[in-house]
Amino acid sequence: MEELKLAWCKSLSSASLSAIAAQCAKIRFLEVGWWKEISDDALLTMLRTCSQVETLYLGGCDSLSERTLREVTHLKHLRWLEVYGCGRVTVSSIQYIKQQIPRCHVSVQK
Repeated sequence: MEELKLAWCKSLSSASLSAIAAQCAKIRFLEVGWWKEISDDALLTMLRTCSQVETLYLGGCDSLSERTLREVTHLKHLRWLEVYGCGRVTVSSIQYIKQQIPRCHVSVQK
């Protein structure tokens, strides 16, 4: 599997997300947008396993902190990052991502 769309999930637990990640290490497209309850730890656990992600949609994930945005820089294949509607995104975290992964387009608006 190379594409996984989990947008708008409400009932998936962090443990479930970790179990999915363990089976999907070759994912290149990951969408978890508008999953308001997703935690930094759950997403980072998944991204550490799925290190081949090229496209990551996080739009509307209000609960994600700047820590998550800074740690996505380990995704060296990342080319597109969507953070529209993420209320805790800062200019400095976007600048950091662009410095660490210059070929990554960071989208902050629709």
